[in-house]
Amino acid sequence: MSGRNYEGFSAWVREMALEVGYALDIPMSGAITDLSEAIGTADYNVSRVLKAQRIPSYRAWPAWASALGVSDELFREKAKAAICGR
Repeated sequence: MSGRNYEGFSAWVREMALEVGYALDIPMSGAITDLSEAIGTADYNVSRVLKAQRIPSYRAWPAWASALGVSDELFREKAKAAICGR
């Protein structure tokens, strides 16, 4: 997936995370760790998504949706659009 632009997806994930209370906009807040724990993944996976370097693996989409407070369907729609370059 290298070379792809996931900026829009990353911005959407960040916006949803902020809306549900993850203080991603405050350095050293521990929000990435909190979000990682809610998803059940490593910090670096969350960091790479937030830096627009990757899309989470398909198996993790339900956990991401739950942690972000969105439906599985909405998360799936946003992730698929990013993968397809939309």
